[in-house]
Amino acid sequence: MSNLSHRFDYPKKSLGQHFLVNKGVLRKIVESADIKSGDTVVEIGPGTGLLTELILARCENVVLIELDVDLVDDLKVKFREYSNIRVIHADARSWVPDLESRSYKLLGNLPYYAANPIMRNFLESERPPSRMYLTLQKEVADSIVAAKGKMRILSVAVQAYGRPRILGQIRPGSFFPPPKVMSSIVEIDVFDEPVFNLGDADSFFGIVRAGFGSRRKQLKNSLARYSGLNGQDLDLVFNEAKIPSTTRAQDLDIDDWVRLHEIIKHK
Repeated sequence: MSNLSHRFDYPKKSLGQHFLVNKGVLRKIVESADIKSGDTVVEIGPGTGLLTELILARCENVVLIELDVDLVDDLKVKFREYSNIRVIHADARSWVPDLESRSYKLLGNLPYYAANPIMRNFLESERPPSRMYLTLQKEVADSIVAAKGKMRILSVAVQAYGRPRILGQIRPGSFFPPPKVMSSIVEIDVFDEPVFNLGDADSFFGIVRAGFGSRRKQLKNSLARYSGLNGQDLDLVFNEAKIPSTTRAQDLDIDDWVRLHEIIKHK
């Protein structure tokens, strides 16, 4: 770590800093993103700028979003000779994309504690990225790509906006300091529009949250209080949606949730 400034020798636990330093993993992320010279890339949590260096070698427009003000200062110094980069001191959980380009790719080594709200902020944005390439805690990554039988609220929340897949695993030793858990590289191919109708986000996720409110209960029972429908009406809803009334929330895939929401919405 001798090539890093003194600030990088003491990552801030309060910000969940684990810098990705494995050059092979960094190259895999950039190669997977298939960055072209005309692309705009937003990088979340650039840290020491190691991934940034690889991005800059391929692309003409780079925006860095960094919460640590000390790292912001160092990054501005490190990349002061580049005219195609902006370093912004901001929280990615609430930052609103302010870009000249309508299309951009999002890359980032996300802190574990903030990964979910960061993904939600960008996926739900009026200007979402076209694709996302993120390093996440393996447990979170597994939840994102889950299929029927293992679905969680997070699975639905991401799959409603894009198609996720795991590109590879990252061992703790690839980070400084090493975390206690494995990580994964995740790609999310973001849809042009979410799977539900625009304007229906509150009602769609209201049904999803109600369904997962009691994971051990049958989904019909979990939805009864939220929907205001009686048991007989809910049986008709599930029959129309072609979903067994004994199903539990984790057994539905994203298409099932879309059908269920559309039917309940019109009851």
